[in-house]
Amino acid sequence: MWRSLRQSPMRWLFGVAFAMCGVFIGYSIYVEFVGLQHIHFLHYDYAFFYYAFQTVWHHTHITQLYDMSRQKLALSYRHFPITPYNQYVYPPQFAVFWAWLGLLPFNISANVWFVISLLLYVVGLYLLWKTVSIRMGIQGSMIAVLFLTTLMPFVIDLSVGNVNSILFACIAITYYLLYHRKSAWAGVPLGLAIVFKVTPIAILAYLIMRKKWKASLMAMITVGLLSLITELFVGVGAIRYYLLHFVSFGTTSMKNGPAPYNESLLGIMGLLQKHHILTWSNLQQHDIFYGFIAVMLMIVFYVVLRTKENIALDIGLSSLALLLFSPLVEGMHLLFLVPALLAMMSDLTVRRSSGLLWFLLFVILAFLSMPATLVINVLTNHLPDGFLLQTYMFWILLGTLMIVLQRLIKKQPRIRRG
Repeated sequence: MWRSLRQSPMRWLFGVAFAMCGVFIGYSIYVEFVGLQHIHFLHYDYAFFYYAFQTVWHHTHITQLYDMSRQKLALSYRHFPITPYNQYVYPPQFAVFWAWLGLLPFNISANVWFVISLLLYVVGLYLLWKTVSIRMGIQGSMIAVLFLTTLMPFVIDLSVGNVNSILFACIAITYYLLYHRKSAWAGVPLGLAIVFKVTPIAILAYLIMRKKWKASLMAMITVGLLSLITELFVGVGAIRYYLLHFVSFGTTSMKNGPAPYNESLLGIMGLLQKHHILTWSNLQQHDIFYGFIAVMLMIVFYVVLRTKENIALDIGLSSLALLLFSPLVEGMHLLFLVPALLAMMSDLTVRRSSGLLWFLLFVILAFLSMPATLVINVLTNHLPDGFLLQTYMFWILLGTLMIVLQRLIKKQPRIRRG
């Protein structure tokens, strides 16, 4: 044994470093869960979902589903903190689809949701890994997948009980069926994702631009069927009511504040305005944001028109669209960076790439880790200008986009599936 250690000291040192990283990651996740439990935020988002599920079962009017006073009463009954601008903002189809969870006691229901989210996220990772054909050994693949289950966006989403892990799985299944199985049924999980949280409609738009007609049509049919079922179950006019109030729901949520709560360009400008670095009015900030969206749309159109289909990088760019065009990007939403990061990893293993790109990929993953989140939170509270660190998620998003675009625009052969 000691002889083998002397013969491979670097392997031994690597093992020690790997073990230390694992301990640090585990400790960071433990601190996150304990901290959320201490301030009564564990399963906090799920409490809003549970209210919606129970409201559906009681066949109350659609307005009660979105009644903030009733939601706050339900949360206070379960001893959750009351914040003025948090509310249930998801489509009524989402509440109808998962309403069966409202039949269970809250603690059991929340734990069932936790397990479903965890399992579906792991399934989503496996299917994405298989779809983009990352060329790594079994041991390396297992380590990478294990690390991806400890990323900050997933840990936060899982701990507060939001729906992003389930959306991630729906989108991963869509990519798998579309690119690996060449099946029109890819539109079904995408349709589910859209009625769960609207924003995945950006992926549908991308598929239409790529002329994936069958999958796009199937997604629209799925949305239509679930909307019809919702109208029959909740009452005629439910979908119309939600669409009429959709913008106001988003506006209310954004009142929770700028970065670090909102990591979109709007959130970054709001943070700089809060600290008197920017003097632009809110109207000017919105004009700049709309200009940013217009530029991003032109870039996406240009890329789609000028490049051939590339499985991995199309996955990366379409998943980034979920974040690029949203005025509200929370930390847990960065879960949708994972398809783009796996796409980059696949592309870098297939084609010759500079060490710089691998380094940038490593830096992005490191900043998305729980230890980095813990360190940044500490520095933010102790450095004079530490608030600037709270903008790091936006720069990660922008950096990931630039790398994906660079790889997609560069002339290349089509990636083969393994």
